[in-house]
Amino acid sequence: MSEKLTPKQALFCKEYLVDRNGTQAAIRAGYAEDSASVEGSRLLTNAKVAERIQKGMDARAISVGIDAEMVLAELCKLGTYNVQDFIVEGTDGLKTISDLDRDHAAAITEITTRRIAGKDGDDDTIIETRVKLADKGQNLERIGKHLKLFTDKTETSSQVTVTIDSIDANLL
Repeated sequence: MSEKLTPKQALFCKEYLVDRNGTQAAIRAGYAEDSASVEGSRLLTNAKVAERIQKGMDARAISVGIDAEMVLAELCKLGTYNVQDFIVEGTDGLKTISDLDRDHAAAITEITTRRIAGKDGDDDTIIETRVKLADKGQNLERIGKHLKLFTDKTETSSQVTVTIDSIDANLL
């Protein structure tokens, strides 16, 4: 039978799920502010606390419909777009957001538009639009790590040669 958490530990778990900040969760759970960092760290290494937090995170993921498959699918959108998909065919102009499908629009992280007035009273206003896309390299790396395509192995090899010139009779 598993031991129950104290009310303070249970509150820490609930507060930790808010922002995943151990120090702030410890403060909000009533631990002393001057020792909250140490208490938060200690609580996070407690097996009962860690189990309760994991259950809370799992429940939240289920309630919002997030699972590993969905996360991987989103990473694929962010890591496999082609910039040509954002250009109007035959021009250097960008497609409008409404002309993009949801998968391509997902790769856009920022759109900035500015108007530049014409010179010398011209009515020719230039509209400049900049589109920032997700970092393909970073997202491909995340996918690669998930698929275990990369390994961070450190191989060391050492060879020690011991030469014995004489043996002390007292050691035998």
